[in-house]
Amino acid sequence: MREIIVSPTGEGESVIPQFIPVENFYWSSPLLDRIVDAIDQGKITSGADWRKIATIVSLVSDEKRIRFYHNLERIGLSRASLDFLFDNWHPGEKCPPRRPAPWKVRP
Repeated sequence: MREIIVSPTGEGESVIPQFIPVENFYWSSPLLDRIVDAIDQGKITSGADWRKIATIVSLVSDEKRIRFYHNLERIGLSRASLDFLFDNWHPGEKCPPRRPAPWKVRP
């Protein structure tokens, strides 16, 4: 099993947007797959990136969340790491409500 590993310097290549807030990004399945590949290759090492991934999980649709969970499970991410990223949610449970998109009009 793999654990979330954070480098002491927090530096390194990132696949997560650094200057655009993750809330303002459309997270398509290919982008989520790219994050899974980066985790599998050990490229994500900063704590900020791991927190951004946890935020991304709260933003995507239920179908994407389930697929992302299974892909991370497939590459061997540990249960504790999955619990951190998915806020103790597991497939089969009701998905927590998503954060509202910041560009949507609120009444």
